Amino acid sequence: MLQFVLIALIVALIIVQAISLKNPLKYIGLTYDTDLKLSEPGELVKLRYNVYNRGRLPVFFLGVTFAFDDTVKIEKSSTGSIETTFLGKSCSKSFFLMPGAHAKGTIEFSLSTRGIHKIGLHYLEAGDFLGLSSYVQSYEPTVNLVCTAKLAERDPQVKVRGGLSGDISVRRFILEDPSLVTGYREYTGTEPLKRISWLQTAKKGNLMVKVNDYTIDVNVTVALNMENTGSTDREIEKCLELTRSVCETLEDMKISYTFITNGDILSLEKGLGRKHLLALLKGLGLSKCACYEGFGALAEKCMENAAENSGCIIITSELTSDGENALEKLRAVSNGQVLVIRSETEEEQ
Repeated sequence: MLQFVLIALIVALIIVQAISLKNPLKYIGLTYDTDLKLSEPGELVKLRYNVYNRGRLPVFFLGVTFAFDDTVKIEKSSTGSIETTFLGKSCSKSFFLMPGAHAKGTIEFSLSTRGIHKIGLHYLEAGDFLGLSSYVQSYEPTVNLVCTAKLAERDPQVKVRGGLSGDISVRRFILEDPSLVTGYREYTGTEPLKRISWLQTAKKGNLMVKVNDYTIDVNVTVALNMENTGSTDREIEKCLELTRSVCETLEDMKISYTFITNGDILSLEKGLGRKHLLALLKGLGLSKCACYEGFGALAEKCMENAAENSGCIIITSELTSDGENALEKLRAVSNGQVLVIRSETEEEQ
């Protein structure tokens, strides 16, 4: 009797298996998403997925494999094995799913390069419990994950060479930036040269400096020059990193800023706050480092904003002679309220 029951069960399993293998993935579904849509190099991102069986028959073997390219570093996976291929890495796990059942998994990873990454390329494999036959289907990625520029290794708060003013920081540039001139007094030898009023000095016969009111709102223009005049790709990338560092410094100081560029990043009107910064970070991540006009046109935009803004921060790689002339013209119009951060080297700023 027992042998008959066992034989009947085996026959039933074979019949169920044969029926389920006719279209093994018809009732199998898989959903997934990442906990972040905007990340930075090295930041931990979690991909969570849910695979389920909507059919009336069990799936004796279901394999789930997520594949990643070589820009992705797998930090941790609950999906079982992690394999390395010539294209990158993959995470695989197998399941037995009863009708109406589902299973979940998590993959933790980080990105190494700036840009937009398509995440979610995966494969589903259904087969019999003996492993004699299987059916595999691939699914294209549907999640777009933007990786923004990393923070500059050289913190712009610490030191940027500011020409006649000596070594200054972004913070000092903002705090010493003339917001409103309320009067003049004699030069004591301790004030920065940028505060000397040469017009009043000529009138009085003595060196005179401006007295400023810092109680009003300060607004800064951050201008990113993406013109490539023989600069390396790394120097342009450095400009993007410096832009992020400068804007996060302004955010920390609660200083409103306008962002403009001559490249493929959307400009931002005067603003401040998380939404304002996230828009900039996304633009930095999506940029292909394309430039649409020369530095002269960008300098013209800075001059247009000079009347409304308290200062201008230029982030650039090497400038041509025409670019240097445009910069000097901008300094003259802005009464010297221009800070230039160059990406070439640490020393030559």
